[in-house]
Amino acid sequence: MNLFIASTLTWPGRGITVQQTTTFPETSTSRLTITGAGQIDLRIRIPSWTSGAQVLVNGVSAGTTTPGSYLAISRTWASGDTVDVSLPMALTTEATPDNPAVRAVRRGPIVLAGQFGTQNLTALPTLDPATLTATGVPLEYTTGPVLLRPFYKTHGQRYSVYWSVTSTPPPLPAFVAHYPFDETSGTTVTDATGNGRTATLTGGSTRTAGHSGNAVLLNGSTTYADLPVGILNGATAFTIALWVRVDTAAAWARVFDFGSGTGIYMFLTPRSSAGTVRYAITTGGAGAEQQINGPAALPTGAWTHVAVTHTGNLGVLYVNGAEVARNSALTVRPGSLGSTTQNWIGRSQYAGDPYLAAAVDDFRIYSRALSASEISQLQ
Repeated sequence: MNLFIASTLTWPGRGITVQQTTTFPETSTSRLTITGAGQIDLRIRIPSWTSGAQVLVNGVSAGTTTPGSYLAISRTWASGDTVDVSLPMALTTEATPDNPAVRAVRRGPIVLAGQFGTQNLTALPTLDPATLTATGVPLEYTTGPVLLRPFYKTHGQRYSVYWSVTSTPPPLPAFVAHYPFDETSGTTVTDATGNGRTATLTGGSTRTAGHSGNAVLLNGSTTYADLPVGILNGATAFTIALWVRVDTAAAWARVFDFGSGTGIYMFLTPRSSAGTVRYAITTGGAGAEQQINGPAALPTGAWTHVAVTHTGNLGVLYVNGAEVARNSALTVRPGSLGSTTQNWIGRSQYAGDPYLAAAVDDFRIYSRALSASEISQLQ
């Protein structure tokens, strides 16, 4: 399997058919379905541009994937067997060989072109990568008034695939933001770090007694906290830690969800459809999520401390100060999400998901991964 194109292989002499179903590159996933039975040495290309690729045979990992190589799956196949391939696609800039300040924008292997309509360009357009914002349409971003879309979809207008890159996101402080929610009224939530990242309560949120002092009370239908745009922009590591008292255990409610729509986000849900707490991050929608799945859902009716840390490829999930799950193949960083525009406590990027019915207290964001001992000290 070399190319990710909807196609069918029929092998008459073996009585086997392999059908590939995909909408790549609009999505980063592909499924192979086997019809017939017999032994095949199936080899799947893992492109050099991806990181953290996953291949599942009937829902079970087929082994370690190495970018720039093939994953070989040798087995006796049965009719109805499936192979699911996920190839995360990061948003990156690639420098030209002769000038590192001149760059092209890529999403995975796809070069994006700025759409300039009838505007004549007399010089390279400038680009601050921190301003790239997902539109919600696959493979489309904006920077200011300019739309970027795949070069192969660009026709009948002025365009540019090269940019003069002006800057990179400024470094984040180690302690990015801290929301104790100790205000007694109003919609403003003060950032206790002094960094000025003020949050706003929306939808009629109120306060209640917290784990310490006050907490924000979210009603599960209209209320959430809105955090500043790009709150983790440029971060290569992070920790988010908080106290939460879940009042209603609705599947897919969000403790937090930082993103720019349903294609680019990172979230923590107290209960997934599998019935367990889950952290996930993606730049390619639900099919490309990289996850940490806990052993159980967060409890209801009791204050629970939850923390997620990520550094390098390692993500760790803590509940009440104890590690409950980890994933050492998390290759998507918060910085890969760009300057996220919808950073919420208690609300999902997906309109059909329920709002969080819970109280939240002492919400902390760091641009580094706290150690296990540091997490325990937050109890």
